[in-house]
Amino acid sequence: MADLVVRVLIPSSVSANEDTISNSFCVSTATAPSSGDYTAISSNVVQFYSSLSGAQVTPIWDYLSGDLSTVTNASTVNIYDVSAALSGGPAGSPVFTNTFTWGAVTTGSTNLDPRMAMCVAIRADYGVALEHGASISLPSDDRAVDEGAPTTHTGLARPRARFRGRLYLGPLNSFAVTQSHTQEIVWQSQFALDVPAALHGLKTRLAGLTNVSTWSVWSRRDSIFRPVLDYFLDESPSTQRRRGDVSRFRVHNWSTV
Repeated sequence: MADLVVRVLIPSSVSANEDTISNSFCVSTATAPSSGDYTAISSNVVQFYSSLSGAQVTPIWDYLSGDLSTVTNASTVNIYDVSAALSGGPAGSPVFTNTFTWGAVTTGSTNLDPRMAMCVAIRADYGVALEHGASISLPSDDRAVDEGAPTTHTGLARPRARFRGRLYLGPLNSFAVTQSHTQEIVWQSQFALDVPAALHGLKTRLAGLTNVSTWSVWSRRDSIFRPVLDYFLDESPSTQRRRGDVSRFRVHNWSTV
C-alpha cells in the first residue's frame, strides 16, 4: 500500500502566485501504485471539480471564480508519496505530475471577493478519542519560535483534532451565495447540496478503482492516514487571508530616481 497526497493547483489569470488554488487530497492505496494507478487517481480527483455525482446538478468548478485560468493545461495535479514521511517530514519530489484544463467561466456569474471560500471540514471515525485530553508538551508553531518562544509549550491535548481536516473551495462566484432573510451571506441552496454530492462521488470513485483507494485524513502527529467518514459545511463563507490583492500591472515600468 501507499499513502499519497494529491495536490491540485489551479492558477489565477489576473493575480499573483499566492492566488493559485491549492487543494490537497490524502489517498491511501491498497497496493503499491503503478503509473496507471496514479493516472486514475489524478483523473478521479479532477472529476471532483468537473463532473456530476449522484443528484448533483452543477459541477463544482461552475461555482468558482472566473479569475481562475482556463488556459489549456495550465492547472496541475502533483502526487507525493508520503509513506516514509507520515510524521510530516520532507516527502521529496512528486512521484507523478499531470496537467488539465480548468472549465470555462459560468455565464452570468459575478466574481466575489477573491478571499471568500467555502470551508469543508472532514473527519475520520473518532472511536474512543476525546476532544480534550491531558496537559502535555506541544510543539510551538514556527512563527512563535521565530519570535523567541520555546520550541515546545504546555497545553491540553486535543486527540480528536488529529482525526479532522479541511478543504477550502474558492474563490467563488455569485452562483454560490445568496442572502438570508436577515441579510447575511449564506450558501445558495443548490451549492450546499452539490458539494456533499461531489464529496461522496469522490470517495466512491476512489474506492471503486482497481487499486482500491481510500480518501483519508492525515494525522502527522499520529503518523497515520485514517479513512474519511463525515463532512461538515460552514453555513456561510470563510476568508482565505493568504490570497493577494489583484495586481494592476503585470509588467513593472521602472523610472529613474
